[in-house]
Amino acid sequence: MEVVAVAVADFARVNKILGEQMDESTLIGQVGSTLLYAFIGTIVFIIVILLIETVTKFSIQKQVVEEGNIAVAIVLASIIASLGMIVSSAIG
Repeated sequence: MEVVAVAVADFARVNKILGEQMDESTLIGQVGSTLLYAFIGTIVFIIVILLIETVTKFSIQKQVVEEGNIAVAIVLASIIASLGMIVSSAIG
């Protein structure tokens, strides 16, 4: 509970600096929408990984972990980064 109070106090201080008027309900709504987009992004990520596993003729985990295939790891990292950018632009 103290963490929430500190977060609200910090949020109020930032809003005072920026000149915006926001209250706790706005903060809770923004946190809720952020968590919703994070959840949606995680679900999309899982679906994309399962789709890639289905479409390709090899196991991503086997290629990256066991065989040390750096090219597959880079492609996977780019997918993670692009999904992160999509979710962050949807939030902001």
